[in-house]
Amino acid sequence: MSVVLACLTTAACTEVVSETQGTFSYLGREYVTLTRTYSANGRTYDRRVIVDGTNRISCSATDDRDCISVIEQEWIEGTGLFR
Repeated sequence: MSVVLACLTTAACTEVVSETQGTFSYLGREYVTLTRTYSANGRTYDRRVIVDGTNRISCSATDDRDCISVIEQEWIEGTGLFR
């Protein structure tokens, strides 16, 4: 509830202005990606969401190494995601 109030009082909420679908390949597996462009405070930025079944991770839209790092962190934590 405090997040909603913060958005109402500051008018600084983030909204998705566009979304494109693509793919990301790592270690022989291909994942569906959603690259979202967000708008907040008069600026835009992109994030990539990698999808593995019902699981999702968020990483840089432009730096594949960031996405690899997030996938590998999921493996290390033993969550069973992205295996």
